[in-house]
Amino acid sequence: MYILVVGGGKIGYHLVRTLLAEGHEVSVIEKDLRVCEQIADHFDVMVQTGDGTSPRLLAEAGCNRADCVVSVAGRDQDNLVVCQIAKEIFKVNRTIARINDPRNEELFRSMGVDALINVTAAVANMIDQEINPKSMVHYLTMQHGHLIMVEATLSADSPSVGRAISGLELPPETILVSILRQGAVQVPTGNTILMAGDEIIAVTRSGHQTEVKHVLIGEKAPATR
Repeated sequence: MYILVVGGGKIGYHLVRTLLAEGHEVSVIEKDLRVCEQIADHFDVMVQTGDGTSPRLLAEAGCNRADCVVSVAGRDQDNLVVCQIAKEIFKVNRTIARINDPRNEELFRSMGVDALINVTAAVANMIDQEINPKSMVHYLTMQHGHLIMVEATLSADSPSVGRAISGLELPPETILVSILRQGAVQVPTGNTILMAGDEIIAVTRSGHQTEVKHVLIGEKAPATR
């Protein structure tokens, strides 16, 4: 898969490293020459210096053949423009955008961006993880907000530990995508027995994350009045 990344800062840098490790072809567009040089020094990828909102530069980077465009520049408006150009001019099938201001989520979804990386929510979740290690982290909103990707780390007293996935009463349209166990990634099946320390990535319907949390790590939703 060919993935074009716009923005080579910290998020972009780690994204490039991860995508290359998974075997994808990656190119990068970044405004800062020093950042471009750093990426070029560390990775075997094509790096172009310039404004990722430029259709000319996107064309030179091969946007017309990209399977996915990921825009993780520092400004929300730039990321929205990149995704719009990728969709409307280059007919890219899938776009992913970084957002810093949560108030922009609905706008991005209404404009057809396929998935959002919510930096503010990620930071809040990191703080919550430090305060409450059993909490479940919300990573990514997909398909215009209808699906979300979450992570849960199982502790010894999690109710799902020692049980097969097929025996869990997960909400409808919930899939356990992967398990990180002792440094190795596993693709789970219904027969997989969950263990303490497992880091689980799940995809579920928006609104079901609290129920998923309850099944996996035992936390209940707060009472409503």
